[in-house]
Amino acid sequence: MRANTEGKALGNLALLQSYVARQYSDQWLTSMISHGFNRIFADPRTAVQAARNIGLVSLNLCSPIKKTFFDQMMGKGSLVV
Repeated sequence: MRANTEGKALGNLALLQSYVARQYSDQWLTSMISHGFNRIFADPRTAVQAARNIGLVSLNLCSPIKKTFFDQMMGKGSLVV
């Protein structure tokens, strides 16, 4: 925890409010990504399926983006306290 190494009190109200705001943002982003995946995997249109497949292949081929994506989906997104 960055706050702990910087000598900040972990019970500090401003620190906790900052944590909650970042956590909310992280949860919202994960929720929107999940909702988007549900929509594109349920869409029967050929063009949407082709775009989805191209996107998945591209994600698989680009390791930094793939790591960032899966970190976000596993709840290890941009949260740093």
